[in-house]
Amino acid sequence: MRIPDRWLGYFRETPRLQGHFLLSPRALAGVHYRRKENKIAGAAVLPLLPGTIVPSFDKPNLPDPALLEAKIKEAAARLRLSEKSVSCLIPDPCVRAVLLSFDSLPAAEKEREKVVRWRIQKQMPLLAEDARLVYEVLNTSPPKVFAVVVKESVIREYETVFERLHYRVGYLGIPSLSLLNLAGREEFRNSLLVNIEEDSLCLMGLVEGELSLFRLKPLAPRRIPEAAKEIENTIRFIEDREKKQVRVLGLRLGVPDPAGAVRESLRAALSIPVIEIAHPAAAGLDAADVPMALPLLGQLP
Repeated sequence: MRIPDRWLGYFRETPRLQGHFLLSPRALAGVHYRRKENKIAGAAVLPLLPGTIVPSFDKPNLPDPALLEAKIKEAAARLRLSEKSVSCLIPDPCVRAVLLSFDSLPAAEKEREKVVRWRIQKQMPLLAEDARLVYEVLNTSPPKVFAVVVKESVIREYETVFERLHYRVGYLGIPSLSLLNLAGREEFRNSLLVNIEEDSLCLMGLVEGELSLFRLKPLAPRRIPEAAKEIENTIRFIEDREKKQVRVLGLRLGVPDPAGAVRESLRAALSIPVIEIAHPAAAGLDAADVPMALPLLGQLP
C-alpha cells in the first residue's frame, strides 16, 4: 500500500503552498506565504471554543465540524488566499510515532516497507484497519527509521472541513515535526527539542544533528512541574544511551504565558540553557501570535 500523497514525508520536505493552517484545541493559526517574494503576506490566530477540536488517534476529533469550518473560513478571508491547495498541521495526539532501529534494511522500497510495517505491528498490535503509515529512513549507521501512523478516518475529518470551503489539503503534518525544520542551527546539533501544548508534551532528541529520540506524552493542563521532570529524565536517558551531552533545550511553548512564568520555571528547573525555537519571519508577526504560528514557519521553504 502506497503512502497517501497528502502525507508528504515527515520533516525534511517543505510544501510550496500559499496557505498554511495549524489546528489546536485552543486556537487556529494561519499564514499566507508569497513564494515569489519569499515572505509572509499575512497571519491570523483565532481562538476556538472549548471542545471544537478533541485530539485523538482512534476517536472522532470534531464533535461539531461546523465550528471549525466557520473559523477556517474567517481565517482564510483575513489571509486573502487565492490558491485552493493548503497545508494543515493537526494536533500531535492524532498520530502515533516511533523511532525504530535496524541492523539493516532491504534496498527495494516495497520490501523495506514490509519490514517497517512488521516492526510497527509488533509495537502497536491493536492498530485499526484504516491506519496509514509514512516513514523516513534516517541518515544513520546502523539505519534508523522514523515512522508515523495515522487513521484515515481522522485525516478525512479534517480534510472534509476544508473541502466544504473548497480547499484541498495538499500537505498534512503535525506541529512538533515541523519544528525540526527550525532546528538546523549548530547550537541545536546536540539538543532536546520540546513542544509543550495544552494537553501534550513532545520531546525530540537530536544527536549530531540527527533525530535520536521521539516521545509524545499526554500532559495535564498547566502541569509544568510534571513537564520539567519528564524533560530532566529524558535528558539523562539520551546522555546515558548516546554517550553525548545534551547541551541545550530548544523550546516551543504552545500555551499562553503572558508574564513568562512558565518559561522562567522551566529555566529554573533545568541545568542546561533553554533557547526558544525561532524563525526570522516571526519578526513580522504580532508577538502574541508567534508561539501559535511558529510550527507553520517550519513549513516554509
